[in-house]
Amino acid sequence: MTIRFLAALSACLLSMSVLAQEPSTGPIIDGYGRSVAVPDADFKLPANHDYRVVWEITEFPNGPGAVNRELEFPARFLNLHAKAGVPLEKMHLAVVSHGAALKNFLTDEVYEREFNMKNPNADLVQKLLGAGVQIYICGQALAFQGRDKAQLAPGVKLAPSALTMMHLLQDQGYTAQY
Repeated sequence: MTIRFLAALSACLLSMSVLAQEPSTGPIIDGYGRSVAVPDADFKLPANHDYRVVWEITEFPNGPGAVNRELEFPARFLNLHAKAGVPLEKMHLAVVSHGAALKNFLTDEVYEREFNMKNPNADLVQKLLGAGVQIYICGQALAFQGRDKAQLAPGVKLAPSALTMMHLLQDQGYTAQY
């Protein structure tokens, strides 16, 4: 009985190795996109694969005082893949935003006028852009909300429509994540 107990305990401890790690940010996006390395995974991420992923972000779920948790997904993707040995140049990521989420991409000045605070998403948006993530805002949503391109954070691109941008990116081999 002692040998079976020790074998079971050993198996349990080994399976907990991933769970014992503390999630951390980085190495690409510091401060966002917490993840853990999984060195004993049964499937290894191919380091030479071109990862093409697009996120459609439409919600403003956390309100004006917090970072939009949906913006954390591209940061997490970058960080966890880097921890698994995938080089940044193999990760081609995009965000297409419309609807209420458009507020996440406003300049600090515009955000402060509307919400009496700096945009809590500004730092993450700039870090994503700095890592090569393409961010597109729906021109239709911008117009319907009575906004213009000058209100968007530096580096954020204006597309004629989110519908078209999603189609074009998927046509270029991007996989949509929702």
